[in-house]
Amino acid sequence: TTKPKTIYDYAFNNCKNLQACDFSEITTTNTYSFYNCDLFNEIDLPKISSLGQYCFYDCDGITKVTLSDYIGTISYDCFYSCDNLKEVTLGTSVSYFAEYAFSSCPNIKKIYCTAPAPPSIYSTSYPPFNSSIPTSATLYVPEYAMSSYKLDPYWSKFTSVDKNPNPTTSLTLRLA
Repeated sequence: TTKPKTIYDYAFNNCKNLQACDFSEITTTNTYSFYNCDLFNEIDLPKISSLGQYCFYDCDGITKVTLSDYIGTISYDCFYSCDNLKEVTLGTSVSYFAEYAFSSCPNIKKIYCTAPAPPSIYSTSYPPFNSSIPTSATLYVPEYAMSSYKLDPYWSKFTSVDKNPNPTTSLTLRLA
């Protein structure tokens, strides 16, 4: 059988009875793809290269998100209001956060960022995480990049920054 690579707009919007989803081959989610689906626990997106706006918005069942090394941009509100989200792992290619990407996710405690440079953000007025997260969560970054994160205007707000215990052993380059 062929596994889906793209999840289109509104595909599982408000789907409360979705029992499982195989994310192993998904490369693209579009706008509102899984909006308000509460049955997920951990989401591993090993091949994701594009996340649509609001794609996992208000998915309260999500506790952990792992994003691939293929994704460069975390879209506007894509994980907004995932109330039970506690852990986020960002791949090496993440270079930009749109507005409120993980906002209204008050329980995030660990953010593992493997990007060699601090990802830029749309604006400090529209931060990717709740304003309380930089003082309540631990940011784990590559040891060699720690000073870059600590000097960055946004990422320097994190009061707990530590060496990523899962160092990157290879880097995937995305060609435009």
